[in-house]
Amino acid sequence: MAAFGPVLGFLLGAYLLSFHMDSFTQIISIDAGDSRWVGMWWGGFLLCGLLLIMVSIPFFSFPKVLTHEKEKIRLIEKAAAANAAGTSNTVNSTATPKIATSSSTKNDTGYGKDVKGSIAIPGACIGIFMGGVILKKMELRPKGAVQFVLISNAICLLCYGLLFFLGCDNLKMAGTTIPYFNSTQPFQVNLTSSCNFGCECSMNDVEPVCGNNGLTYFSPCHAGCTSILSSNYTNCACKC
Repeated sequence: MAAFGPVLGFLLGAYLLSFHMDSFTQIISIDAGDSRWVGMWWGGFLLCGLLLIMVSIPFFSFPKVLTHEKEKIRLIEKAAAANAAGTSNTVNSTATPKIATSSSTKNDTGYGKDVKGSIAIPGACIGIFMGGVILKKMELRPKGAVQFVLISNAICLLCYGLLFFLGCDNLKMAGTTIPYFNSTQPFQVNLTSSCNFGCECSMNDVEPVCGNNGLTYFSPCHAGCTSILSSNYTNCACKC
């Protein structure tokens, strides 16, 4: 179930992202292929939150102390100690539970969900399987199993800490991280340049395009492109 849950989570996320984030409050005139589309990223949090609240309600009916079960465990332990000399195999006692660890996954477009799911789900399955094998081979009791889980999660936390030091270089986007053209003047963020000065480009239309000069432009308009051919923008005044 620990591996099956994330599968449902990624599928649910991909499905909800096919709906616009403001679908419940206004009429949306664009589709998912539009560059302005923002999927319903908050839907999964709301739905899962409501389900968790529903699941938590029965827990309020449990007593603070399970007296009957506590007495049963005491009698079983007493019987096991009395037969420890050689008859322990015949005692009808409860076996020490083998606790399997699970790799947690966090639940962007639908494609992003598919990519993350294809990595996270196999990782969760391998983690659960290996955790079960280790616990079985080492025959850890509950205390040892808990220590094993704590150590495993501490290692994962250290690995997450590496993300503070590892990363990619900033995207070379003309007008935002670097200038449109080489200049000796101090750089200032400005999406308007001589190559797109007369285009009157909208700052709300974010549609990044990659140029053959290694730069990324805020939109085809900001690259000074005037025509498109087979999904490729041409006649771009900014050397796109």
